[in-house]
Amino acid sequence: MAEAALQTPGILIVEDSVLLAESLAAFFHDEGFRPVGPYARVSQALEAIARGGIDAAILDVDLGEEGTSIPIAERLEAAGIPAVFLTGRPQHIPQHLRRRMPVIIKPHDMNELLDTIMRLIGPEAADR
Repeated sequence: MAEAALQTPGILIVEDSVLLAESLAAFFHDEGFRPVGPYARVSQALEAIARGGIDAAILDVDLGEEGTSIPIAERLEAAGIPAVFLTGRPQHIPQHLRRRMPVIIKPHDMNELLDTIMRLIGPEAADR
């Protein structure tokens, strides 16, 4: 059973809105993914990355009192894990990350987000 869970693509969710975070987790679970999180704290997300099992990530940029998800994006990039920014404030994304990571503006279409994640992880990861 644990082996099957690890083969299901893991999607790290970093979002400070509890309602949206839970909605994202439920949607991706229903689509056959293994949500990791959701997390609203940078330290929690960085710990999850260190534990492994993440195939892609969805990152809100602004995390309230936590600051931003930029350190998470940089850690993901260094680890070779693709990510998409899901934000209402794209201007807060540094240019070097905006060029390399897709950005979806809130309010968003869940199917557009799903399609973006599928492109990021590739068909082989989605078929596991």
